[in-house]
Amino acid sequence: MKTQLPPDEYYKSLAKVPTSGGAVIRNTKGEFLIIKQTYKNGWHISGGMTDKNETPSQAVIREVREELGIDIRDPRLFCIDFSTGEPFSRILFVFDCGVLSGEQIKSIKIDNDEIAEYSFVTKEKMLTELAPKIQNRIRKSLPFLDNGGCVYLENGSVIER
Repeated sequence: MKTQLPPDEYYKSLAKVPTSGGAVIRNTKGEFLIIKQTYKNGWHISGGMTDKNETPSQAVIREVREELGIDIRDPRLFCIDFSTGEPFSRILFVFDCGVLSGEQIKSIKIDNDEIAEYSFVTKEKMLTELAPKIQNRIRKSLPFLDNGGCVYLENGSVIER
């Protein structure tokens, strides 16, 4: 028989898994926005880790504003990826952040501390330019981007049971 812990001890014993929100953003030509960060190699999508008591959708809105200087509204979740490994496991939420107008694109101002540059690229180029882990996650989730669905991945792979 399992011994029941007092509530405080039980809650302290639970896994603590950080979360993040990533933004898939497009232009009216259907090209995808990718960014090059100053502190990581390769190309990525905009986004980042959640702050304490912040939801992944709030984090993605905040990160896009901080990194690109633009406001997005109503991000739609289309991918959840539970990623295990070093330095820690985390849950990554990927959101469709919509199509930017020409005016929004003109107003992009990158945060030079974190972002070195950005580019709009075709889907094919995005899938070859993104850093490998992100590339795999985006490749597996893109079919769910426009169909209104959501996919659950573990370490970038669709789980079929």
